Amino acid sequence: MTEASIVSEIIKKANRRPLCKAIKVHVGVYSLAGTPDVHITQRGRSFWFEVKRPTRRRAVTKKQRHELDQWNLAGAVAYVVTSWDEVQKFLDDEL
Repeated sequence: MTEASIVSEIIKKANRRPLCKAIKVHVGVYSLAGTPDVHITQRGRSFWFEVKRPTRRRAVTKKQRHELDQWNLAGAVAYVVTSWDEVQKFLDDEL
């Protein structure tokens, strides 16, 4: 599975959940380097996920790790994930 296909599955399935909205965060000249790939809001709670292929989980850059840490310090849930199942566990834990 490619990273893009994992992101696509996460967004599609998250948007099927009640009171949940998910988007792919696109990187461009006006975005901050290291910003996580997916943003999900569920019932007012903010989730940020850096998506990696299962064999590349440890391939998070220092900048990506820093941004995940900053989101967590701000009160969001922010982690590296490799599948929809991992994301679903985070979302279910917040219900």
